[in-house]
Amino acid sequence: MELNCTGKRLSQVPNAKRSDFFKNVFVKTYRECDSAPFVFDLLIKSCLELKRIDGSLEIVRMLRSKGISPSISTCNTLIREVSRGKGSFAGYGVFKEVFGLESCELEGKMRRGFRVTPNVHSFNESVVGFYKDGEVQMVEEIWSEMGRFGCVANGFSFGVLMAFFFFVREGG
Repeated sequence: MELNCTGKRLSQVPNAKRSDFFKNVFVKTYRECDSAPFVFDLLIKSCLELKRIDGSLEIVRMLRSKGISPSISTCNTLIREVSRGKGSFAGYGVFKEVFGLESCELEGKMRRGFRVTPNVHSFNESVVGFYKDGEVQMVEEIWSEMGRFGCVANGFSFGVLMAFFFFVREGG
């Protein structure tokens, strides 16, 4: 079976390196094969469904290094799954990374290109993660950050905030 735009046969790639091979093929051939961005979203979400969080993060980092960003819904799903699997602080680290809020900007390797900005759902994912971990200061910080980005809280945001304040009041 011939892979488009690469000239390599899948049988020529060792089994252990196939996932890296596919990630690299997708990234390297994206523009020359006139690929659609949703291909990366599907790849990232597939990795997340298989509980391969590190693989998903690696794909996002490769894309960002080429100036390509996943869709906002994929970024939000990634934040949620990282928060669930690795903790709320790791999820917030991904939040800052995918939205370009990290001071290092991937250690200077990010190229200019399409960038997504967080929406209310992005902030909600981070707030929920910190709420579940009982991190009072971080919930307040995320809430303040939402305002700085001009995001308006929705009903879900206020529901989580009320649940959080009840949790704090009860000494949770």
